[in-house]
Amino acid sequence: MKNKDRGRKIPSVKELKKLCQKPEPPKYWRDRFLRKISIRFTKLFLMLGMTPNQVSFLVLIFGIISALFYMTGQYFYLLIGLLFHHLHFIFDGCDGEVARFRKTNELEDTRGVYLDGMTHAIVIPLLIMGMAIGSYFNNFTPFPDATFLIAGFFGGYSLLLLNFSRVKKYEVFTKKGRYDILKKINRILSGKEGKSNWLRTEIEFLLGFELFNLMFVFTILNLVPYLVLFYAIFFTLFAIRRFYLGYKNIERI
Repeated sequence: MKNKDRGRKIPSVKELKKLCQKPEPPKYWRDRFLRKISIRFTKLFLMLGMTPNQVSFLVLIFGIISALFYMTGQYFYLLIGLLFHHLHFIFDGCDGEVARFRKTNELEDTRGVYLDGMTHAIVIPLLIMGMAIGSYFNNFTPFPDATFLIAGFFGGYSLLLLNFSRVKKYEVFTKKGRYDILKKINRILSGKEGKSNWLRTEIEFLLGFELFNLMFVFTILNLVPYLVLFYAIFFTLFAIRRFYLGYKNIERI
């Protein structure tokens, strides 16, 4: 992609907020915090002449680096891994901001959406497996070392299944030609249907892989092995529940 904005003056952070961020204020404090930080990195990426998809590749690279540091199991490197994970998540909000400033075309946008989805599918299971391997090498718990390799497999594989189950819904209705259903699924996933619940959202934040979550707390406290066990149990049960409810309620979508 030729950088058609080369030589274009990069506005101030205040102006970039108006150009690159949605006008509606975020509901939740994490989103407000993320916006304040991400726009500053967005300005840096624009000054470096980076495209949205180059930023997306950087998100992927930082996520993989984070998992590699977690594989060591050493506290100092866990903290570095946590830093890379948070930068990975902050940068994940920058590619869209860069795209709005660059005014990318439809092909670039489509590639960006694909790259963003693949990044999450790759990095999140890899993080759990990285934490599991690190716990295997640096096990201070009463559980056998092999427990964490098994837990990492179940946790990572369950996350892959959760992602796979979402994609399968689209595949099923595409094969049946039910494109009206696909639009409804999109509205549900984008939060345009149903009321948001503050408590549920906070719990999802803690359980997810975003800013200041359980991963943050357990890493700071140097209790990552116990988090691996929790993830293995929780995500396995959640995947089983998602599979069952998807099968039972698919006609209700």
